[in-house]
Amino acid sequence: MRDILEQCVRMDTLAKETYTHVAATCDDATIAAFMTTLADEEASHIVWWSELLDAWDAGLLPDIFADGDDVRARMNETLTDIMAALVDSGRDTFTVEQALTLAVSLEFHMLDPVFAELIELTGPGVSTARQDSYSQHVARLVAVIESSFPDRSLAGFMAHALRRAWRDNRRLAAYATRDPLTALANRRTLVQNLRQWTAWSARYGRPLTLVLFDLDGLKEINDTYGHVTGDTVLAAIGNALSAAVRQSDLAARYGGDEFAVVAPETSFEEARQLQDRIVAAVRDLAIPVDRTTVMHPTVSVGAVVVVDQADSASRSVDELFAAADRGMYAAKMAGRDRASDPVVLATALV
Repeated sequence: MRDILEQCVRMDTLAKETYTHVAATCDDATIAAFMTTLADEEASHIVWWSELLDAWDAGLLPDIFADGDDVRARMNETLTDIMAALVDSGRDTFTVEQALTLAVSLEFHMLDPVFAELIELTGPGVSTARQDSYSQHVARLVAVIESSFPDRSLAGFMAHALRRAWRDNRRLAAYATRDPLTALANRRTLVQNLRQWTAWSARYGRPLTLVLFDLDGLKEINDTYGHVTGDTVLAAIGNALSAAVRQSDLAARYGGDEFAVVAPETSFEEARQLQDRIVAAVRDLAIPVDRTTVMHPTVSVGAVVVVDQADSASRSVDELFAAADRGMYAAKMAGRDRASDPVVLATALV
């Protein structure tokens, strides 16, 4: 994982240094100023990757890639393409066309979906903001190119291709990691993160919480009001859940009417507070069904907290889901619209 993050730092450092050099040597003051802006934005990307490196070194970030070799191969290929694009980047002067052609070539090669996946998986709470920030980065470059060259020029076509490539790659990353109805993490992302966070918890002896809950009475809602209304309720719960968790937590739709939260560094009492926030956030929803009916959905919540006990075996993902599911079932048996006390499991240092 560390070498993957180091590669991200290296690529964005190359981009920052390139834009800084072009800004200092471009023969057009407006484009030079724009290149400085691009360099500053690349510097902010370097800060992001560097913070993740620090988190990794401190043991606060799991190895979220099950197939690290594939990711490394893709990133090495991207770096090779970037170095080829930068072959003429050391020239003494740049015209507007040369500067923008270099910029669009560099950004195009950095649009591999692996970067979007990295952002989604390493910062679930801030991924949308970071994706939007990079979208603006690309959009600004496209706008400058389109204003500098005629629509039918090669540069204009390159700008169009860059915009489409980023849009398509972001969609690919979303399809791979997000549930389309709620925009939360999907089951694949949830299980992948939980597997890595469980190993992290065992290795460093740190607490880890998994919360699992489902919507009370989804079948009755679908039977009474239709599946469209059911989907509306599920989407509203997804929004409420996103607002109830911390930026460091991963909120996911586990499947059907079930949702989950992976909450690292979360103790028993903090897990109880998280459960209560989820129950309250859903209870506060008021969803119009028709002109006379407003629905107030409820959920039943269970949780499991993994703590360090050196004499106990490391727990599997299946065990965590089973324990959280028992808590959720207990909440339903107690009357729904509530959370049961978190189940406590022990894990070992490995």
